[in-house]
Amino acid sequence: ERRREAVLQAKRQNIGLAQRQQSESARADALNIYETYLSLEAKSLVSLSNNLRQEVESRICQSDGFIDPASFRQAQNQIFDLLHEKYYLDFLASQYMCRYQIDVLTGGKFGLRDVLYHETMLGYFMQFLEREDDTGFLEFWLTAEHIREQILDQTKLGTYNADDAVGDCMIIYDKYFSLQATHPVGFDDRVRFEVENSICREGGPLPTCFSSSQKIAFNRMKVSWEGGTGIVTL
Repeated sequence: ERRREAVLQAKRQNIGLAQRQQSESARADALNIYETYLSLEAKSLVSLSNNLRQEVESRICQSDGFIDPASFRQAQNQIFDLLHEKYYLDFLASQYMCRYQIDVLTGGKFGLRDVLYHETMLGYFMQFLEREDDTGFLEFWLTAEHIREQILDQTKLGTYNADDAVGDCMIIYDKYFSLQATHPVGFDDRVRFEVENSICREGGPLPTCFSSSQKIAFNRMKVSWEGGTGIVTL
């Protein structure tokens, strides 16, 4: 029985020693945080009221040597509110948030093709091209891409109508390819003839009707993308 009590006493002593060591370590960490951010002599002083600073002091300097787990809770809450009110909303609308979104979508690497399928970046790219007075290829590419996806979807659903598809494609042709084009972007005769044949094929236009001209437009935009340092630093 005495031996059992001795063993239990030794365990209690070991537990007490471990708790004191843990408490001393926690107190050292708490003092380090206080001296780094809250002390009036702190190099990275966080702006808090004197009352809140004194409350933190009282919680980490208790007579029993133990640290109140809630020592910094009110200070944390005040700083959280400050960050939210002063910085968070501006951050959401900033170029840094935009970069983060792109990184999430592309693993940190992105190019023109990623931009064309990302609504936010596409808007910035359009603004850049407007500044350069060179939006024609992008507008064509987006319109042709819409038609491509539309024909694909209709074909899958069995709702494809050749006459309607011809009409939709002719709108693009008249705007960008015709000799009387309302918004010519510089496609040559070879490309124009190829598009004409694709539109007027028996059975109606295929989803690839504008593929070659889209590649030309993409390569032209890529030159603007790679040369436009304003885009990459958004």
